[in-house]
Amino acid sequence: MSKGSNSSGLRRYNERVLISALRSLGLASKFELARLSNLTPQAVTRIIDDLESAGLVEQRGKLQRGLGQPSTMYSINARGAFSIGVNVGRNDIQILLMDFGGDVIGKVAHEFNVPNPDFLLEKVEQGVSYLQGSLSEEERARLVGVGLAMPWFMGGGSKN
Repeated sequence: MSKGSNSSGLRRYNERVLISALRSLGLASKFELARLSNLTPQAVTRIIDDLESAGLVEQRGKLQRGLGQPSTMYSINARGAFSIGVNVGRNDIQILLMDFGGDVIGKVAHEFNVPNPDFLLEKVEQGVSYLQGSLSEEERARLVGVGLAMPWFMGGGSKN
């Protein structure tokens, strides 16, 4: 069994590094991203250009800093991707629709006394369908996944 990483895995990791940096900074030039990520300017240019082509990153104008050409500024395109998160609690379920910028843009919630699997599955299906319906057809194509979080043992909680 070999250890290490392959070039596509490294590329995805570097994309996540740059996306995280853009989330933290809000706006950044390719030069700033290269400096902060310790990637070469050429690597950052290729990755940012690809992320922009995919609609995940967008140009936000130019900024003049000293002499020379103004820097093109980039930011996360909040409408570039969407995800749904399902949080099943001991007494409630929350289903959230989030944009790529990390903002909640839709929410469905239900309370219950006893966690019944059929009830929960029905509410998840209804909630996901409802939240998907709030997106345009083009945005639905950018829905990248549904995540689920729930306690390990649903029946062991006490109400406090």
